[in-house]
This record gives sequence, C-alpha cells and structure tokens, in this order.
Amino acid sequence: MDPDETTTQDYVTQVTVNYTGSYENVTSIPDNHSNSSYSEQLLLDFNAEIFHRRLPNTILISVMMILGVIGNFVVLYVYFTRLNRKNVERYFVPFLAVVDFAACVIGPTFSLLENVYAVIFPSNLLCKTMWYTTSLSSGLSISVLSIIAINRYLKLCRPHGRQLTVYHKRMFMAAMFTIVTLILIPMVFFVELQYIDLVYKNEHVLGITCAPHNPRQTLGETIYFGCMFGVISIIIIITAGLYTAVGKVVFERLRKTRKGSVPSSIQPSPRFVRNNKVGNDRKDSVASVLSATNNVLQESKSQLDIRKKSSVNGVLNEDSSILDTRKESAMNGQALQLPRSTNGAYRQYRMNFYIMFLTIFVCNTISFVPSMIYLFLHEHDLYFFFRHDDAVLNIHLTMQRLYVTNHVLNPFIYGYFDITFRKHVIDTFRRVPPSPTTVRQVSSGT
Repeated sequence: MDPDETTTQDYVTQVTVNYTGSYENVTSIPDNHSNSSYSEQLLLDFNAEIFHRRLPNTILISVMMILGVIGNFVVLYVYFTRLNRKNVERYFVPFLAVVDFAACVIGPTFSLLENVYAVIFPSNLLCKTMWYTTSLSSGLSISVLSIIAINRYLKLCRPHGRQLTVYHKRMFMAAMFTIVTLILIPMVFFVELQYIDLVYKNEHVLGITCAPHNPRQTLGETIYFGCMFGVISIIIIITAGLYTAVGKVVFERLRKTRKGSVPSSIQPSPRFVRNNKVGNDRKDSVASVLSATNNVLQESKSQLDIRKKSSVNGVLNEDSSILDTRKESAMNGQALQLPRSTNGAYRQYRMNFYIMFLTIFVCNTISFVPSMIYLFLHEHDLYFFFRHDDAVLNIHLTMQRLYVTNHVLNPFIYGYFDITFRKHVIDTFRRVPPSPTTVRQVSSGT
C-alpha cells in the first residue's frame, strides 16, 4: 500500500497531525524517517484505533440506516399495494420515498466506509462514486421538496390562479433529475484520494483518505464549489419562503376551524351565496353545510362533464376529484358521508398534508445545513476530523452526517400525519386485507 515517493511529495500538506489531537507545522517528511514508518501493519493498527474512536458514530449511523431502509420500504410497499395511487395529495410521496430509500442506503454506506477505512481508503473510483451518488440523492431530495413547495403554494395561496397539472409535475420531475445529475458531474473530477501525513506512536504514517480537498485547488474548482453552495442556499431560501406563506395560511385556517367555520371542501358557490344569503351565525352552521352540499350536488350536467374531461387530461385538482366522487355516489343512490362536525373531516385531511410536507421541509433544512457547513470546513481543512478527542470527534461526525436523519424521519412523518397511511401500515403488519369500504373511502379522499 506504500505510495511511491514522488507522488507522496506531491500530495503531502504542510500540517502533520498525531492521533492525540495535537499538530505541528512541518515542510516535509523528515529525511531520517525510515521506510518502516509507512509499513502496512503500522498503518493498519492506526486505522483500527481510529475506527475504535469512531465506534459510537458507526453504531448510530448503522441504526439510522436500518430504520431508514425499513421505513421507506414500508412507505413504498403500502403506497403501491394498498393506497389509491390516483390520490393527488400523495402524488409526490412515492418519488420522495424512492429518493429517501436510496439516500438511506448510499449515505450511511459511505459514512461507514469512511469510519472503517479512515486512513486506508481502498479505491479512488469508489471514493468518486460514493461522493457523487451521496450528493445526488441529497440534491434530488431538496429538489423534490422545492417542487412540492411550489405545488402547495399555488394550491393554497393562489387557488384561483394557474396550477401544476400532472403533466407539469412530471416535466418538473424529469427536468429536476436531469439538471441535478448533470450539475454534479464536475464533482467526480474534483474529489479524489488524498494523502495525509500523521503521527502514530512517534512514527510518521502516510494515510489515504477520501475527501473533497485538493492542496493544488484550481480557480475553477473554487468557483464550482462556491456556486454549488450558492445554488443550494438559494433553493433552500426560496423553498423556505414558499413554505412560510403556506404555513401562515394553514395555521390561519386551523385557527378558524377551531372556531367552528364551515369546511372549505363544501363551501357554497358565490351564486348560491347571493341567491340564498347563507348566514355565518354558528347556530345555523349545520344547516349551511347541508344546504351548501345540496347545492354542490345539483351542479349542472355540463359542468360535471367538463370536470370529467379535465380528469382525463390530468388537470383535475383535489377538490373537483372529491366532489365528482361524491356526486356520482349521490346519483347512484349511495349515502353521502358528511363530516361529523363543522370542523370538516376533509379539510382536516388536507391540512394534515400541508403540515406534513411543511414538517418534512423543516427537518430537511435543520439536518442539511449543518452537513453543508461541515463539508465546507472539511473541504478547507483535510485534517479536521483527525485533531479532536473522542467525544468531540463523534459530535463533529454526527453533525456532518446529520443529513441522513431527514431521510430516516420522513416515513415516520408520513405515519404521524397521514392517518389513512398509518392505518394501512398497521393492517399490513397484521396481515389484514383492505376492505372494499376502506378502498372506497380512500378513493374519495376521506
């Protein structure tokens, strides 16, 4: 494993670090340094000690990997076997789950490789591949969340404006995947194995690590990483702004709901309000709900046909889909299931999805920002993770890899906010097949 002398002199930096955490400035490897200092056994012993020091982080990453893989697999299994895939509220859930599943496999695997082969990383190709795929999975996750933010913002804050149709969503997803895939390609050329000169048992040891650091960093590399940080920061800020607007509307509607306002899913049309002068008095709320619902069900046949044609073209939104299903049920003589109270079951259903995606974004930001900061520190300091004592080292490693937490938490966030999804997960583990009644309720969005 001994690199040749010329290559070593090209890569060795001006800092030598020993395993206890102290470091001293040197200009080169001492001339009286014997070849035995670079022996494979000494390097292996040093690597084993580093692995032992990083063991708490290794255990934590392993547990997160197991939870993330199982959780996202359950999400995909339940979605494709038990849930109604035409439910537009869950349109982005499988895409996000696939990205999270990949991230929970790739990210922790790379972290474990860095812990196991801290100073003897085995392959330059493996180094480049892991950095690229890890960055790709995280980049796709952020991009999906930004598209979700745009979609939710238009639906909630601009309900009467232009909306994202299924076609638009597919095009956005395809464009996002292509752009992220291409923009990360230069990273393959900038990331490579790096030699680090360390001191172990009073002997100089030349280790090999995988890091986004190049002592001969070019201007192009500096510009690239700077632009990457800038683009990611802009995406996070814009997405945060959209979700802030969504959050204000969501919590305002929840506040009104607690006061007993009529659910938005069965609000009367403006013409009905003018003709019938529906009162806002809470004493008449039940009568208003029933009257508004009857008015909706009596919409003209031409309007119903327009909505059905729109659904064929993939431009049907959530409200029209739910109303059409309810109208068809009424026409077939089936009982219409009204909310049990004026709080509105369907409104609460939709609010849960808004809050769910808002929570996912908050968790993503909180977990991703520290990882970006540590990437910046590591990119400018190759020895950053070799100069701390055990406790501080594991804290730094955990913060650097905190981005994995977001991919692990998403399935549990689904289960908390999506009651129907949670019920199907429980039924799956109980091996209880979904009843026809449950399927009809899911398809109607209740």
